[in-house]
Amino acid sequence: MATTPRAISLYRRILREHRRKLPYEMRMLGDKYVGEEFRRHRGEEEGGSFLPKFFAEWERYVSMLEQQTPQTGFGAPLEASRHGELNDEQKAMLAQLRRETAEAMNRNG
Repeated sequence: MATTPRAISLYRRILREHRRKLPYEMRMLGDKYVGEEFRRHRGEEEGGSFLPKFFAEWERYVSMLEQQTPQTGFGAPLEASRHGELNDEQKAMLAQLRRETAEAMNRNG
C-alpha cells in the first residue's frame, strides 16, 4: 500500500469526517486508531488479497460516518457474521477499541 493516492485520499477523507462529525474525545481516539491501522498495513502488497478488503471496510466506515448525524448517533453494531470473520488479533483490537470508546464517552458525560 505504501502511500498510494488511494490510501492517502481515503485516510484524509476519514480524518475530515472525524473532524466534522465526532465529539473531541471520540475524534482523538478515532484519529489515533485510523493512523495506527494505516501505518500497520503500509507494507502490504498492492496485488495481494488483503488490501481490497482493507480499503472496502474503511470505505464502508467513512460512508456510514458521512451519513450519520448527532441525532442518529455514531457507529453501528457489528453483525455477528462479520464478528466471526475476525481473527484473534482483530477481536482483541475490537475489545480494546470498545473499552477506549466507552471510557471516552464516560468522560464526555
